[in-house]
Amino acid sequence: MLLPPLHIKLGLMKQFVKALPKEGECFKYLCDQFPGLSEAKLKEGVFIGPDIRKIMKDENFETKMETNERKALESFKLYDSGFLTPV
Repeated sequence: MLLPPLHIKLGLMKQFVKALPKEGECFKYLCDQFPGLSEAKLKEGVFIGPDIRKIMKDENFETKMETNERKALESFKLYDSGFLTPV
């Protein structure tokens, strides 16, 4: 069974956000950037495509991260750019 790239992207983002420390600066920044999303949705990493694009374009987002979080985001960006897209 093949999954559409959007489903993979949404799943990766969900896992990324769920792995963030909920008391960390990065998670708090996400809460501030998406006040319309409930805290439960944020904790579960429920985002849609436009939300993900907004996060990826936000230059301040990476400054709120720890080193390991930044490395995980870089891996996500590699997939998002098509470099790691399955054939």
